[in-house]
Amino acid sequence: SKKLFSYHRLVEALSGGLIPELPHQLYKRVAEKDDVEDVMKNSFAEYDPHQVPTYKFREGGAEAPEDMFRVTVYCSATTTDFPLKMWARNLSFDMAGMGFAVVNGGGTGPDGLMVETSNGVHKVRDEFVPFLQGKNVGIPQTHVSSIHCEDTAQEEGLCDFNDYWAVYPWIYQRMQALQETDAEVVLPGGAGTIQEIAASILMRKAGVHPSKDRPMIIVNKNGVYDPLVKMIPQKDYSRYNIHVVERNSEVMDILLDARKARGMDQNLPYSYEEFKDLKDEYQTGQKAPQQKRKRQNKP
Repeated sequence: SKKLFSYHRLVEALSGGLIPELPHQLYKRVAEKDDVEDVMKNSFAEYDPHQVPTYKFREGGAEAPEDMFRVTVYCSATTTDFPLKMWARNLSFDMAGMGFAVVNGGGTGPDGLMVETSNGVHKVRDEFVPFLQGKNVGIPQTHVSSIHCEDTAQEEGLCDFNDYWAVYPWIYQRMQALQETDAEVVLPGGAGTIQEIAASILMRKAGVHPSKDRPMIIVNKNGVYDPLVKMIPQKDYSRYNIHVVERNSEVMDILLDARKARGMDQNLPYSYEEFKDLKDEYQTGQKAPQQKRKRQNKP
């Protein structure tokens, strides 16, 4: 009904921690009682605008092994730009294929680059690894983690389909956890991504997190970060190990150099150049059956 729809709009706007139940929980009780106004009143009965809600840390799965080089990826959780999404998935595919552990902010999609950084790892595991096994080629170790705070878990959905997930009570704890990795890669994003870049640079300046052999790579795709990179003092790029690139291959070169400098190589059976050849062969094999089916459908 129109009345229920108006309450739907109200609940969506106010449910981020203001009331003890999420919209779908309220709707279930509304469906059972068929009394929207009573449900809404009861939900707000004990709400105190001056009392800060309390949340507890929660997690699931297993964290990446200590010998894996972990790469945090900051990016948009909401963009609908399909080519950009496939580009982010491709970069994550390359990182997983070269044995890096990918860490993201937990977006569940279907929109956004964040979920594609998860999808890229799963694509390596589900499709590329069997391809390598069929060629009697050794396989990479893969891992993907999602780090939430309570707000993002509520707004974007809990990303519990990865190897490890964690939900921190507050966003600043989440940002701290995302910075506790071996490298940071910044893909196109919005205000939240810019906040994460600024926080990381400040922590590097303060010495909270090291910069040596721990790169921050800003991928300035289509000039999206032109205003931002001009604001960073030129001396800070070398001092705090900040790089601005445009291509996935440049990201991979920097990550591989950093991992080597840290003595954390995964002893893969192939080099990065050999990986790219194997990936091309894998992708060609993926396209061939589709082309064959199209020819068979022709009259």
